[in-house]
Amino acid sequence: MKTLAPEVLLTTLTPTTERGLVQVVVHGVRDYRAKVRVSLYERAHRFPRTSRFARDSRFVQAVNGTIMVRFEGLPFGDYALAAFLCDGQDESVERNLADLLTGGYAFSNDVIPTWSAPSFDETRFTLDSAAKTVEISMRYYDTGEFAREEAELTPERAAEDSLDGRSHGFALAPMAY
Repeated sequence: MKTLAPEVLLTTLTPTTERGLVQVVVHGVRDYRAKVRVSLYERAHRFPRTSRFARDSRFVQAVNGTIMVRFEGLPFGDYALAAFLCDGQDESVERNLADLLTGGYAFSNDVIPTWSAPSFDETRFTLDSAAKTVEISMRYYDTGEFAREEAELTPERAAEDSLDGRSHGFALAPMAY
């Protein structure tokens, strides 16, 4: 009968699924009377239409400035984030009579939607280490402003972004999704 070395046995018994945490930093939050819903999705189904299909969602009291949310114990893989400013009373996303999103919103990769919500693929990021920080900026339809300064925006990047149809927050349209 063969005997296995202890290191072979240990390797065989150790789970192969690695886990990590995602720390989300949301810049440009305003409206202290509301909450921010940050939802983490692991698949495209109903992204970002409803948080019911998200892997996890957190509600954080809005403060003027920056908030942070942590999602821990996540298996390595692809994820996407959506954050929305919600009514403080019932935690619903702010919409107008035409069902268009009118409150603050943000997505991973700082994707800027135009007339509809971005896709999971546009907002996808990969968790492949023990910790990953994802920074996103809230945008608001009422002013079309960006939360963070675009000091790093070079003329080359602006030209590049305009070629792929991205806007820089000026006159953003209400988002239907």
